[in-house]
Amino acid sequence: MRKQFRAYLWVAWLLFPVMLAGQTNRGTLTGVVIDSSSASIAGADVTATNREAGTTFHAQSSTTGDFTIPELPFGKYDVTVAFQGFQTYEAKDVEILANQVARLNVQLQLGQQVQRVEVTSAAPIIQNDSDTVEQGFTTRQITDLPLTIGAFLARSPEAFTFLTPGVSGDTFRTRINGGPQFSNEILVDGASTTRSENGPAFDETAPSVEAFGEFTIKTNNFSAEYGATGSAITSFAYKSGTNHLHGDAYEFLRATPLDAAGFYDTGRCTISGQKVTDGRCVDPSLDPHRRPILDQKNNFGFTAGGPAYLPKLYDGRNKTFWFFSYEAVRLANQFSVNPVFVPTAKELTGDFSELLSLPSPVTIYDPQTGQPFFGNKIPQERFSSVSKYALQFFPKANTVDPATGLSDKYTNGVPLSLTVNLYTVVADHNLTDRQKAHFSLSRRNNFRTRDPDNLLPGNNPLTQLRRQDFTTRYYRAAYDYALRPNLFSHLNLGYNRTTSVNGTVTVGDNFVKNSGLTGVANTHTPEQNISGFNGGKGMTLGNTEYNDNIDNSYQIAENLTWVKGRHSFKFGVDIHRQLYDPKTQNNGAGHFDFFPGPTSGADAQGNRIGGDAFASYLLGAANSAFFNLNLVNPGWRRLYWASFIQDDFKATRKLTVNMGLRWDISDPRSEVFNRTSSLDPHLPNPAAGNIPGALAFAKAGRTHFDQRNWKLLGPRVGLSYGPNDKTVLHAGYGIYYAQLFYNDFGEHTKQGFDASPNFVSPDGHSPAFYWQDGVPQNFARPPFTDPAGVNLQNIDFIAPEDRVPYIQSWNLGIERELPLQIRLSASYAGNKGTRLYRGFDIEQLDPRYLALGPLLSDNINDVAVLAAGFTAPYATFASDWGSGATLARALRLFPQYSGVTYYNNTDGYSTYNSFQLKVEKRFSEGLQFLLSYTNSKSLTDADSLFPFTAFAFTQNDHDSKLEKSVSTDDQPQVLAASYLYELPVGRGKHFLNRGGVVDKVLGGWQLNGIVQYSSGTPLQLGAGCPSIGDNFGGGCRPNVVSGQSLLGPGASGKPDPNNGKPYLNAAAFSVPAPFTYGNAARLLSGARSFGFKNENIGLLKNTRVTESVGLQFRVEAFNIFNRVLFNGPDTFIGSYDPLQPENLNRNPNFGVFSGLSANLSPRVIQFGLKVLF
Repeated sequence: MRKQFRAYLWVAWLLFPVMLAGQTNRGTLTGVVIDSSSASIAGADVTATNREAGTTFHAQSSTTGDFTIPELPFGKYDVTVAFQGFQTYEAKDVEILANQVARLNVQLQLGQQVQRVEVTSAAPIIQNDSDTVEQGFTTRQITDLPLTIGAFLARSPEAFTFLTPGVSGDTFRTRINGGPQFSNEILVDGASTTRSENGPAFDETAPSVEAFGEFTIKTNNFSAEYGATGSAITSFAYKSGTNHLHGDAYEFLRATPLDAAGFYDTGRCTISGQKVTDGRCVDPSLDPHRRPILDQKNNFGFTAGGPAYLPKLYDGRNKTFWFFSYEAVRLANQFSVNPVFVPTAKELTGDFSELLSLPSPVTIYDPQTGQPFFGNKIPQERFSSVSKYALQFFPKANTVDPATGLSDKYTNGVPLSLTVNLYTVVADHNLTDRQKAHFSLSRRNNFRTRDPDNLLPGNNPLTQLRRQDFTTRYYRAAYDYALRPNLFSHLNLGYNRTTSVNGTVTVGDNFVKNSGLTGVANTHTPEQNISGFNGGKGMTLGNTEYNDNIDNSYQIAENLTWVKGRHSFKFGVDIHRQLYDPKTQNNGAGHFDFFPGPTSGADAQGNRIGGDAFASYLLGAANSAFFNLNLVNPGWRRLYWASFIQDDFKATRKLTVNMGLRWDISDPRSEVFNRTSSLDPHLPNPAAGNIPGALAFAKAGRTHFDQRNWKLLGPRVGLSYGPNDKTVLHAGYGIYYAQLFYNDFGEHTKQGFDASPNFVSPDGHSPAFYWQDGVPQNFARPPFTDPAGVNLQNIDFIAPEDRVPYIQSWNLGIERELPLQIRLSASYAGNKGTRLYRGFDIEQLDPRYLALGPLLSDNINDVAVLAAGFTAPYATFASDWGSGATLARALRLFPQYSGVTYYNNTDGYSTYNSFQLKVEKRFSEGLQFLLSYTNSKSLTDADSLFPFTAFAFTQNDHDSKLEKSVSTDDQPQVLAASYLYELPVGRGKHFLNRGGVVDKVLGGWQLNGIVQYSSGTPLQLGAGCPSIGDNFGGGCRPNVVSGQSLLGPGASGKPDPNNGKPYLNAAAFSVPAPFTYGNAARLLSGARSFGFKNENIGLLKNTRVTESVGLQFRVEAFNIFNRVLFNGPDTFIGSYDPLQPENLNRNPNFGVFSGLSANLSPRVIQFGLKVLF
């Protein structure tokens, strides 16, 4: 047997070395068997029987009396312990929670085995055997707590994670215990859900909340079988069938008339002289929750499960079980945003005479002659043929702009829709008493239309309306084999597939072909940005997005549990093969910018005057443009694999030691045909005088540019000491490695195989080209392997020296069991993140050069520059860049490129320290509750895996220590509570304990609720510093004036945006001197947005129709007190201007807040009805 064990272990470690993450989602039962003298009993038979399914699991106590039964599906079990010469011990209703360890210590009494000693709910509620900081949620909490139909998706099971200490953010940008956003690892049925493009983002892929039976979130110091995370592990377990047919059918409904009015929602206004009371009456930038004319959300479905049963053919009771869930969401509303600016009726004909009557008259100049057009009118024969084709689709103004008196505003409601269908199938089969098989399948499809920001309907070729067709499939299979009473194998297989078709609805409208535009693909309508008409207004037509992403993930994990004496060893391997195939035609039709420059003139001093962006559009004079020549659909491949060993050692009856070691190996991303490239910072550039920095290409033997990491060893250690049966002390420490991540959605690092040419006006006012003449084709056409092929353009960069991020976490805590089955836990939890992903501008000018002052803006060949000892970095620099060949550009690290996009910078770091308190009561005597409190401080310079979601810019990338501040999600105090309370009235209750009409009317009521309160998040301030921004110096923040309060009078008392009191004190901030950075922190801990307060409450009524059928009616109110959460204040202080007092052209709106936050809707009422059987 020992040889067999060794062979099995080697197979487990070496199995499938070409295909992760099948960490188990099952629970564990452990304990010790002793006699009346407290002596250990070896060889006792321990049997756990699932009460609903009849499935049995077996183990034997070791020589020290210890036993462990791993891989138990969640549920309630009857546990029997038998040994010759002793009475049989039987414990009823022992609850096993998903991903958690339950302890049952057994004392046998002398007697005959046929004699039974029966106890009920003997398992303690405190955690004696693990130092992991975690929180579990039961079926009752998942199904009964109020959960709203989402604004654009189904009810999200992730919403409940915010009831856990240390969790902040939202279901899209979740942050746990200070870790970066998007760093959580989410498991469904034991396998990872991580995607190549969005990491663990789960809100649009999650199976139905009705399909889940339990889930657990582990936030600190979890065992070595878990990895590939930068913060936490969230594990969801499906429901399963039992020996009895059970299920439900349900419908939830939200409709506009039931919702409360928002702060700005007067419902009355005048448009074009007409009094209206619909969704056009409010500026949605102030109130994003304004009740639209049409807003209905409908959520319905059913679940069913039971034994496999075919009359006279097969009776699967106690053997074969099935479960099925279907959920659907139907949403219809009408999109309405601010009225958009459009040309006037006269301007559509080329007549700009109205602009001459503005307070600051605007003259239109002919770019061919430099003279004004007669009467400020452009002859229609001068119209661009492409623009003339587009004019027939332009929106017609229907509102007057009171600021100018021009009829150049357009408002409209665009119907939107959402259709979501979710299916889940679960099957379980007991092959033998020792072998069990499990299978699950989940499919979800989201189809929606969204974001028509220019308010044009979907049948207009110029609309910005987009559609998304997103499908997720999760397949899982598991095989459990009890090789011996103390040796258990668990094999888990997983396959994920997501397909996402995103983009403009104008695909197939043939705008490019019909308009005569050449040089770009006829895939969809090009994006047209007309910015600077009618005195500085703008509009956008069309949309650049059009892609189809396919992500496949193959996963395998094998865990082997071996109980030896007081040791419970677990060995395992995790292997994950990711295949990501993005098929993109994004921006294939191009993006075109039209500014006033081409139709501006010059005064006597040569200053530019006049000009109008729409006039430039009519002439087809584009200031700038770019497009993607999409020739390659890459096939990205990545392999992650890991092995681990964990030893849970019961050192004494009171002390458990958890020790583990995990070895992670994360292979870099490669392209299946080596169609990938990157900046090589050391490769000589032949077209730039051989200075370092050129385009390198993958090839056989070098299929990726970053390095494989072989030394990712993550130790875990923890202690749990129970001085008595009701108290446990915990301490633990662990190191966890995240996975490699690339912040480009798979669309980049393909230069040489695709192209993204851009064209820019040489002087800001001359056209880059006229689009009726076609888009220029004077660029290097792929495929090419020229190392200088993207000179003067932006280049992609994958750095070879960057490594996998890792987290060190630790905790010290105490748990105490209180009366009434209440658990109190208090802990200190902290972590430190190292080598975190952080956005980084490698081309930012070294701050030491800022001392050169105005010289930076001078041409490299100017006398003063040469006299200072500077020369061009390479011979053709001046001719390459023309007027842009400044000293500042010459001093950049790679002056041969317009910019460098760095996709895998890992120099970020973080620290997190917290006090976490939790009071929890499991459901008993009609009551269940969970109270969580967190007092914490989160410091970082790396807020997110995706820099675009971090919402905090970096000022000086050359000194990341100065960029470390409180995080964007730092909330010093967070309180969350949830409760389920059966009112004590009706049959079986304390009051009116009777049946009949009394019970039908007054019995079966239950009150449920969630309350959440938290501090506000820190604010970031900005300033306009031309001397910094114009010289590649990065961002700019203000100086903080010593002795001044950061907050203004509007920060005290009840918030009111209409009282004219600023939230921030303008006197506390000043603009930095030229060529210097401000001293304000990246985010200000002392100046925060408004705190969050929200109460959701539900009332449900259970009514028994027959012995096996019941009805449940429920009404739920979200934000029941209709609280208001305003947006944070305007934090831009203004721009440096030497002609203004204090050299600051102050922003008059600085410190002023207005508008409602999208994070809290006005009160919403939701009704639900369930048929339970």
